[in-house]
Amino acid sequence: MTPFEKKSNVAAFMLPGCILFTFFVILPLVYTLRMGFYQSDGLSQAVFVGFDNFKKLFHDTYFFAANTRSLKLMILAIVFNACLGLATAIILVYFFKDSSQNAFRTIFLLPLVLSITVISQLWLSIYDAEWGLLNQFLNLIGLGQFQTRWLIEQETALVSVAIVGMWQYFGWLTLLSYAGLKTIPTEYFEAASIDGANFLTTTRKITLPLMSDTIKMILVISTVGGLFTFPQVYIMTGGGPGTLTQTVMMFIYSQVFSSQHFGYGCAASTLVIIEIIVILLIIFKFTRSEHIEK
Repeated sequence: MTPFEKKSNVAAFMLPGCILFTFFVILPLVYTLRMGFYQSDGLSQAVFVGFDNFKKLFHDTYFFAANTRSLKLMILAIVFNACLGLATAIILVYFFKDSSQNAFRTIFLLPLVLSITVISQLWLSIYDAEWGLLNQFLNLIGLGQFQTRWLIEQETALVSVAIVGMWQYFGWLTLLSYAGLKTIPTEYFEAASIDGANFLTTTRKITLPLMSDTIKMILVISTVGGLFTFPQVYIMTGGGPGTLTQTVMMFIYSQVFSSQHFGYGCAASTLVIIEIIVILLIIFKFTRSEHIEK
């Protein structure tokens, strides 16, 4: 088989995926960018307004507040899902036997088999101010003074919603980290042990550099998942009370489907897409193996 024939075969196998990617990703992105320059309710004839939608966004305090909340959720997802998941996987591999690892892998997978709707309803019952499990537990252990209306109070509402998504995806990211750890040849660790390297040195000099691709992937998943948080917010609070838990995705949803400001919502979507691209570029820069080793 000639090199040209090999390339032709590869192109033939890639073609269906490229067509689907074009129709379901590229074209919607281009359409969203284009509609950001129009004023439209999504049904009637769109009117070209240039950069007016973007100028309005830069003076919209609700947009910036919603975006700030989404960035906070992104940071929480990175810290508790990516970083804590990676640490949990490292501990699981180095300090637990294979039989125990199998049990933990099964436990971590359980939240993933439930839909976000079921999980949101479950946590709604846990957070209920009067008969919820969390307040009842606090009262049982003598910490009744910490009982509160978790989804209503300003100090706890956003974090309470964030916990739902983190709880569901923590196990998945832990297992991704676990799979990445298992791909590292054990000879490296045996050689490090012979040289007298301790656990922390081995982790910093061997584990993290060799897991740079895995770390990059779990950071990307955590970043996108945190910034684009929507379903649990929509189900549990609807963005309320008021706009207390409104994320940037809830803001876009309300502009397009509730207020029928289709062009304005597309402009907001365009800014969020640019924002996530910049964040991902920063992640790619600082997850190179040489940066991780340092």
